[in-house]
Amino acid sequence: MTEISALHKEPPKRIAAALGDLEKRGIISRREGRAVIANQGIRDALQNSRSPQTIKRRHGEIAEKLERLRDRGPGDLELARHFLFGGMNKKGLRYGVAAIEKEEVGNDRAALGLLERMREAAAGAARPVRAGILFALARALGTESNPEETLETIDEYRQAAPKKESAARRAQMERYAAECYGRLNRPEDAEESWKLALSLVKDEPVEYLRTLMAYEETLESRGLFDRCEELLIGSVDRVEDLKHYAASEFWAALARIAIRQGRVDDVKERAEKALEVAIEVGAGENASLVNLLAVYYEVSGDAEEAESQFRRARQLAVEQNDMMRLASTDTNLARFCFQKGNTDEGIQFALEAESVFRRYADFEHLSFVYYFIGQETRQRAGCSVALDYFKKGLDSARAGQSRMMEFNLLSLLSDVTRQQGNYGAALRYADECDELVKRHGMPKTGGTACIRAGTYAQIGKISEGFEWADTALGIARTLDNELEVLIARYATSHVALVAGRFGFGLENLNKILRAAGNVSQGNRFNFKLLAAEFYILLGQLRRVERIVDELGSEMDAATSPLDRAALTMTAGRVKILRRQYHEAEEELRTANHLLNPDVSIHVYLQLLAASFELELYRGNSDAASKRLEKIKSVLDEMPDSSTYFLLQTRLFEARLALLNGDRELAYRESMAGMHEARGAGYRPLQMELAKIAAGTSRDKEESENLRESLEKLAEELSEGIDEEMRDSVRKHFLLPPDRFQAAKRVFSDSEAAGEKTQALLQLAIFLARENDPQRAIDAVLDAAFQIFNVGRAFLLVREEEGLSFAGSRYAKGLTPEPPERQVSKSIIDRVIETGEPLFSERAGDDTVFAAFRSVIDLELLSVLAVPVRIGGEVKGCLYLDNAETPGAFGEEDKRHAVYLAGLTGSILDKQIALANLKETSESLQLQLDQQSAVLEVIRREFEEEKSGKQRESGLEAILGRSDVMRKIVSDLPGIASSSLPVLVTGESGTGKDLFAKVLHNISGRAEGRFITVNCGSIPESLFNSEFFGVERGACTRADESKPGLMELADGGTIYLDEIADLPKQAQNALVRAVAEGSIRRVGGRESIPVNVWIVSSTARDLGEMVEQDLFRSDLMYKLNAVELKLPPLRERREDVPMLAAYFLAEIAEKSDGRTKPLSLAAMEKIEKYVWPGNVRELQNVLERAYIISKRTIRPEHLSLEKPENIKFHLKIKTMEEMEREHILQTLKQLGGKIRQTARALKIGRETLRRKLNKYREEGYLSEEG
Repeated sequence: MTEISALHKEPPKRIAAALGDLEKRGIISRREGRAVIANQGIRDALQNSRSPQTIKRRHGEIAEKLERLRDRGPGDLELARHFLFGGMNKKGLRYGVAAIEKEEVGNDRAALGLLERMREAAAGAARPVRAGILFALARALGTESNPEETLETIDEYRQAAPKKESAARRAQMERYAAECYGRLNRPEDAEESWKLALSLVKDEPVEYLRTLMAYEETLESRGLFDRCEELLIGSVDRVEDLKHYAASEFWAALARIAIRQGRVDDVKERAEKALEVAIEVGAGENASLVNLLAVYYEVSGDAEEAESQFRRARQLAVEQNDMMRLASTDTNLARFCFQKGNTDEGIQFALEAESVFRRYADFEHLSFVYYFIGQETRQRAGCSVALDYFKKGLDSARAGQSRMMEFNLLSLLSDVTRQQGNYGAALRYADECDELVKRHGMPKTGGTACIRAGTYAQIGKISEGFEWADTALGIARTLDNELEVLIARYATSHVALVAGRFGFGLENLNKILRAAGNVSQGNRFNFKLLAAEFYILLGQLRRVERIVDELGSEMDAATSPLDRAALTMTAGRVKILRRQYHEAEEELRTANHLLNPDVSIHVYLQLLAASFELELYRGNSDAASKRLEKIKSVLDEMPDSSTYFLLQTRLFEARLALLNGDRELAYRESMAGMHEARGAGYRPLQMELAKIAAGTSRDKEESENLRESLEKLAEELSEGIDEEMRDSVRKHFLLPPDRFQAAKRVFSDSEAAGEKTQALLQLAIFLARENDPQRAIDAVLDAAFQIFNVGRAFLLVREEEGLSFAGSRYAKGLTPEPPERQVSKSIIDRVIETGEPLFSERAGDDTVFAAFRSVIDLELLSVLAVPVRIGGEVKGCLYLDNAETPGAFGEEDKRHAVYLAGLTGSILDKQIALANLKETSESLQLQLDQQSAVLEVIRREFEEEKSGKQRESGLEAILGRSDVMRKIVSDLPGIASSSLPVLVTGESGTGKDLFAKVLHNISGRAEGRFITVNCGSIPESLFNSEFFGVERGACTRADESKPGLMELADGGTIYLDEIADLPKQAQNALVRAVAEGSIRRVGGRESIPVNVWIVSSTARDLGEMVEQDLFRSDLMYKLNAVELKLPPLRERREDVPMLAAYFLAEIAEKSDGRTKPLSLAAMEKIEKYVWPGNVRELQNVLERAYIISKRTIRPEHLSLEKPENIKFHLKIKTMEEMEREHILQTLKQLGGKIRQTARALKIGRETLRRKLNKYREEGYLSEEG
């Protein structure tokens, strides 16, 4: 600094040479004709080497020397700086104001220090001077970094501005204020500032238009396109004859709005008007306007002209070296190339645009680039890659304060995570969308509602799915947006498909297809493909084939691989049902090549399901089993569980069991799945599972009841379907469950005989695979009931001790007790001794059978007994009879029974061989068991931990589709977002613990501890030490400090279970801790602050306990800020099937993994039961029933209280009658005096008044009483 100031006395040439030398050395730099010290270190060293007085003097000297050189370089701003820092405020202010007038300050934040100094110096200056300085300071501060500080400066400017201050300046300040309010989420204040800014410049056309366009831009970024258009249309008269480039921007903005709203004709008219104005003012060669025209040609369908105009716009931007317009054009070109299927070139344009926008920190447009790249990579590379781009776009949109892009990207993130099977994340992103709309007053759209509808349809919440689809449709109608209406109807149809509301879904689809002429090809494709899915489930294959052919002819280069794969897969599914297996395999193979599983997990699972069905129809059990294992592995890897696909997998398990002849497994899987599908609302799956259950049930009565329910369900599923196909659809619904095996039936005999032979072949296949003798024998008896008109079936084996029963069964599904008294031993002995079968159409009248006394005693009618050979000798008998139907068996039945007995003999042979093998392998097995014991323990612990984590997840842990439960679940997020204490109330067994845990998991404290305290289990004397902790040395055993439960729960949640059981002294201590937000350890002197969310629960009436002085009222009010009241199970009976299915699956997983479904009668019984113990009682009853049942849980396995006992429980409530009579009699005896009556009854006066008011309302007490 010394050298430079000294040079002022030297000749100009020497000064210039010295400055040049300093610049080369990097010490100074030239800025707008001024020399500035560039090296910060030198500047700091020079500053620190002088005292404040020296610095002030040197500034003054420099200012005087620069003033003499004013005409040769130094600007007024530099002079002002030196004069002000030199203590010469008057001159400093004069030069500073001059610099502001000359626009030397502008938006340069580097001038903030000087402008702050000027504001201090101008404290006593004239108002125009102060206003000018504050104006410049507000501009330099800007609206982005610290809007609060800018608003403070603007407020000071408003007070200082003189009456003669120009309207343009005032308007500019109001614009800045509006932008600051917008960044601070104060839309109402922003609106007022924009209106004031426009009113200030209403007489200045150009300035008015500039302000108007700035206002429009903020509205557009918030997605308020209708408001934008209304605002601009209202100003057309002001702009019509204005010859200024701002008028061109005005018409361009109107064209952009028309593009967003799909009004093609308005786009062309407004774009051409914008270009016309631009040409008139000499700005016709404008890349932005040419871009706009290109977009018009694109939306009007002229792709060739659109591409030509896009490339022309790009060339103009390059020629004019306009990097921002070049980046905007590259963005449009990238999007255009993606739509044409030219991905590589599109990515290149997108990356160029990204580079420019990042360089210029244009975050809003950068978010557009990521949006388009994400959309493209989603189709080509999968959701995982797209997710990264969408998240980058979201960060950019938030940095650029672009609310509309933030909303769009959140919507995409919700949709992408749903396609990945991450349903929890999908709903969270949807919640963020809605919160954004609410927070910024943005217009509602139905997009997130549609995503929610699809998500809930996948996770077994059909009612919520329909509700959100209806919400989306309502929003779309309010917006009068045709495309939104179509998409909402599409979402409704998708939910209707899985729910089995086929008539309703097709009605919506027909409305969609009639109105889909103006939508994009991609949307039309999805609409028609969904229609094909409907017709597949309805068995209308010709309609499906027409749709497939139509869509195949419409595909072009822009059709995504996902759409191609979905269409090819649909064609393959039709080929499977047509039994054209080779063609179907080709179609599915092609679909598999086209489909990236990460693009849509749902479509991939559908493809795997189609591959499974192909192998199933082919009868290839091993291949079908492998396909099923693949489906299971994919479902296991999904972030969240899809109830729909899990139930579909259960259906596949049952069908595969049918193919393998394992009717027991088929029954278990189908029966359990049927109840679960019914509870979830998946009626098509319920239908298919019920058909298998009806065909495999051992109980004829249950089988008949199931078939009756199938008839009714088929009628329900056919409701609303066109008359022309309703009958065929109904017949399709009632096709046999093993229809996939029809192609294997190549018999020449009658259909009935062919079915019997088919059943025997299925049994043979099953027996070849089965190594469990008892299951094999059960399968033989099942086959007997399937093949013959039999009432009872027995398998007997002659041993040294006599006859033993290897298996026995009634048509009712029960095992006859005792079986020895149910059969004719004479017939059995005859068959074993002769080795010949015996049968009779009317045993009592048959000369052979009449000789047997047991035939007469048992009143036998139809009997069929055949020998069973074991080890080459006849040692057993398969004994079948029917005590109700004469002539139940014929010659054809005898032939089939002989074959069945042959299969039975092979089972018993295998049983003997396995028994021998078992003896030789026991020692080895023992060693193996010992070695694997530890591994098994570890595996079980891992599984328990895994299942525990799954159970401890969010809202999905709560099961129930009743209205009352859906209302409670919808309220939980709002409760969890608050820090207010929550009291969960409800009868014992209603699940209060579960709801408390869910509240914690969905709250902001989910990462903190969740500590449960059983209030009744802590002794009163130990409460303080357990709850608040113990300080070291507080007692003889306190060797070290121990934190209490409240302290451990800091940052998390403490759950006070059964708070009503808390002792009175403990209540006193707790109320202080809750009120103060801090605790003090036993023996401690300092208070420890704790941040704990308190959730309590009780099954008792705290209000009544307060009246009885059993509970502190202030503690009740503090804990009961929010009450969550849980209903008893008897008030939500429709949830019983879903809860039962869940508990049985959980019990099976903890036991041997074997499913034991509820029979139809058992399900009916638990649905009618009142469940005084609520959900906990249901779980306990099912656990016991699972243990004592063998195959199916029947009514006799359910340990439910007898009706008279239930009445006794209900009689407890009639104690109210006794109480009422006692209270009213006491009141009468004491002359109606409240105080004396309350004292005599030993209850509080308020309690007595409350009860008396109740008696008056019920009519037991007159108004005068």
